[in-house]
Amino acid sequence: MKIVVAGLLFIGMFSGFTARHKKIKRKLFSNKNTSWISYQGKHPFHSWKAMNKDISCVITFDEENFQIETVAVSAKVLSFDSKNTNRDSHSLEMVEALTFPKVNFTSADIKQREGRMVIKGNLNFHGVTRTVNVDVKSITEGNQIRIDGSFPVKLQDYRVKRPALLFVKIEDEIKVNFHFVFFTQ
Repeated sequence: MKIVVAGLLFIGMFSGFTARHKKIKRKLFSNKNTSWISYQGKHPFHSWKAMNKDISCVITFDEENFQIETVAVSAKVLSFDSKNTNRDSHSLEMVEALTFPKVNFTSADIKQREGRMVIKGNLNFHGVTRTVNVDVKSITEGNQIRIDGSFPVKLQDYRVKRPALLFVKIEDEIKVNFHFVFFTQ
């Protein structure tokens, strides 16, 4: 019995020298209370902003190198709120929210350096998937990671009919902004 225990201890001691260092990767989910996505649209007569806090964002986080390796975001189209129900209803018609209820973004192509990231990923909106590049600012304080960024979206690229007011359509390009907060512990 003593020989078996000694043998197991011996194997255990030296197995650490031959085993590869295991990377510690975790999935982190954005904080629902503080994370959001918005878009800004323009028309010759006015501009507006619609917010959405009903989002899901998950990242794969490499704790050893303190880097984000993958990201996935999903937002319900119905949850964007511009504080104008008529505008929101018309927007939901134009993006066919019942047919295409979510906007999704995924990426495993993330370049990081000094608090900045360039994320190249796939944006699926209105049933169309296109590759987009997103410049992101990343701030880490204690166990909190904050990610902020924006990128343009051309509605025609996603086959969205542009709403009109007084027979004048909104601009084709909207600006998407986002703010995600993650806790590492």
